[in-house]
Amino acid sequence: MKKILLVAIAAVLGFTACEKDEDTPTLSNLEILQAHKWQMISSFATVNGGDPIDTFEEELSDDYYEFKSDMTYVYSNGENRNASDPEFTIGTYTYDANEDIVKLSTSDIPVKITSCSLEKMVWEIKWIEQANDVVIVAEFLPLK
Repeated sequence: MKKILLVAIAAVLGFTACEKDEDTPTLSNLEILQAHKWQMISSFATVNGGDPIDTFEEELSDDYYEFKSDMTYVYSNGENRNASDPEFTIGTYTYDANEDIVKLSTSDIPVKITSCSLEKMVWEIKWIEQANDVVIVAEFLPLK
């Protein structure tokens, strides 16, 4: 009888521990975007649906984006930047929650957020260049 009671208590405690905390707020993708400075860790391009090409360059390894709640952003070129690149690019951005699209004031190309969590974000950027469909997929982690 004791064994049955212990198993029952363990089962109840196990189920209770797995219940979702009702007080934990669910963050929108915009709130997640604004929660960290985001550092690119990889990027791949495809042209006309071909094989992915690694486009991540060492000089990007310490760059980051910071999206602020006042709808401004800062892009830091980091210390590994080319000498001709500015240290920071500052601009504004818009966010379309229905489409998960970010538009930066310094670019005409919209950015689609395809995956978003506090631990990782993935962007997809599409455009046509010289009659070629170009897609870049970039992965970001919070800046440490």
